[in-house]
Amino acid sequence: MDDIWSLFSRRPAAQRRTPKETCRRLHLEHLEERIAPSASPVLDVTTGKGYTTIQAAINAANNGDTITVAPGTYNESVYINKSVTLEGAQHGVAGSSSSRANPANESIVGNGSTPFQVAASNVTLEGFTIEGSNQQNFGGFGVYIGNNVSGTHLLDNIVTNNIIGLGLANTGASQAVIQDNLFQDNNNPGASSGTAIYSDQNISSGALKNVLIDHNSFLDNQSAGISLSSTNPSQGASGITITNNAFDSNAQDLYLYNTTNATIANNSIFSTISPASGGAGSAAIGLYGNNSNITIVNNRLQNGTAYGIRIGDYNTGSNSNIAINDNSIMGFATAGLRLDPGGYSGTLNATGNYWGAATGPTSPNNPGGTGSVLDDAANQVVFAPWLSSGANSTPSGQPGFVGNSASLISSNPSSSGGNSSSGGTDTRADLQQRIFSDLGLASQLQISGLAQAQQQFAALFFQAYSQSPSNALALVLDELQLTMGTITALEETMLGMNDNALLDNLAGLESAISANPLTPTQTGQQLLSLTGALVVMELLQ
Repeated sequence: MDDIWSLFSRRPAAQRRTPKETCRRLHLEHLEERIAPSASPVLDVTTGKGYTTIQAAINAANNGDTITVAPGTYNESVYINKSVTLEGAQHGVAGSSSSRANPANESIVGNGSTPFQVAASNVTLEGFTIEGSNQQNFGGFGVYIGNNVSGTHLLDNIVTNNIIGLGLANTGASQAVIQDNLFQDNNNPGASSGTAIYSDQNISSGALKNVLIDHNSFLDNQSAGISLSSTNPSQGASGITITNNAFDSNAQDLYLYNTTNATIANNSIFSTISPASGGAGSAAIGLYGNNSNITIVNNRLQNGTAYGIRIGDYNTGSNSNIAINDNSIMGFATAGLRLDPGGYSGTLNATGNYWGAATGPTSPNNPGGTGSVLDDAANQVVFAPWLSSGANSTPSGQPGFVGNSASLISSNPSSSGGNSSSGGTDTRADLQQRIFSDLGLASQLQISGLAQAQQQFAALFFQAYSQSPSNALALVLDELQLTMGTITALEETMLGMNDNALLDNLAGLESAISANPLTPTQTGQQLLSLTGALVVMELLQ
C-alpha cells in the first residue's frame, strides 16, 4: 500500500477564496436559512448572500453562480438543478492528497440518502467529502448524475462509504470530467455495492458519451473501480478516456461492455482482489463484450488474484480492434492476458509489452518464455516484439508505464538456435524473428495510422505463411506497395545480397535508430524495405 500513496498527491493546497464583507439585510421570511455573510457557512460569492444550507443557496442561485461551502458537516441530500459551481473547503486540493487527512478541514455532505443529485448541465462539484449513502431505494450513490445532463465536473472530492460512489451519465454535448478525486471503500450493502463509478443504459437513460476520468485514486472498492455496464448495444458508451489513475486493492479495477472508441492509458493498477460477491475471477482490465476501437497503452498492471487483462463475450458479442501496447503486465495468478474462446474477432495486437521477465510471456508460442501467462487458445495474439526490460521512465510519483524501446526483442536466444553464418535453417529462423522486431521499430517512426498497419502486418504474414508461402509472398508485396508506393526498393535491396549481407544492413540500420531516436520517416521506410526483403528471401529458399 505504501508505494501507491506516492502516486496520489499531485497538487498543493490552494489558497481559499476570502469572501467579501457585504451589508447585512434580514429577510424575515427566510431567516431560518439566510444569515449574515460574515458568519455564513454557505456563501453565493456571485451575489454575496449567505445561507445555512447548501440546498438553500442553490434554490436562490442563478445559472453561473459560484457557491462556497465552509468546513463542517452538512446533513443534506442536495438537488442541483442549476448550472452552478459548488466549492467545498478543499477545492483545488486533490482528494488523495495527504493534506486531506483531517476531517475538521472538510466540507462533509451526507444524510444516508444520495448526498448530491445533479439535474442540470455544466455543474462543477469540487472539494467535498461525500459519504454515507446507504439507502437502496435512492440508489445508494454518493453522486448521481441524471439523464439529459452533460458537462458535469467532479473535481477534488473524497467519495467514500457509499453503496456506489458515482452514478455516471453524460449526453456528450459537453465533456464530463471526473478528475483528482479519491474513491475509497464504497462498500455499503446494496445492489452493485462496492463500485466506485458505475454506468449503464438505465443510469444514463441512453448512451454515455464524451467522458474523461483522469488522475483519480481508487482504493478498496470490493466490486469495481470503474464499471461501464450497458447491456444494450445501442445505448453503450463512446468517447471514453481513462488516464493517469491509480488503483489499489479493488476488485475488477475497470471493465467495459458495449464501449467504442475508448483509451485506457498511463494508469497504475496494483493488487487486484477477488470480488466480495464471488465469481469466476477478477481482472485488472476486463473487456466483456462488444467493445471495439479500444487502446490500452502505457499502463502498469501488477499483482492480482486472477487476470491482468481478460477479453470475452458475456452475452453481448465478441470484441474487436483492440490494441494492447507498451504496458507492464506482471504478477497475476492465472494469466497476464486471457482471450476467452469466441471473445475476440481477428488478430489482437499486443506487441511491445513487458511481461515480467526478459524472456517474454509464458505461452506455447514462445518457447523459453517465463513471464506472465498468455492464455490464447485460438492463437489470435501477436506479442512479439516484447520488452525484455521492465525499466519504467514514467516521472517519479506519476502513474503508468513507459518502457525502453531499445529492449524490444522477438525471441529467446536459447530457443532460436542462435545466429548461423551458413545461411541454413538457423539463419532463416533468425531472420524470421528479426522481421517482428524490426517492424516494431519501424512502426515507431511512422504516423499512427501507418504504424498500426505495420504492427498488424507481422501477424498477418505468419498467418498467411502457415496457409501457403505464395499467400505470404503476396501479402509482403501488398504491404510494401501500401507503405512505400512501389516495390522498386525491395527489388534493389535484394539484388546481390545473401542472408548475411542483409543481416549486416539490418545491424547498421538498427544502430542508427538506437543512436538517433528521432530518425525520420524515410529511415522507417528503408527498414520496412529490408525486412520485406528478408521475408521474400526466406520464402524463396
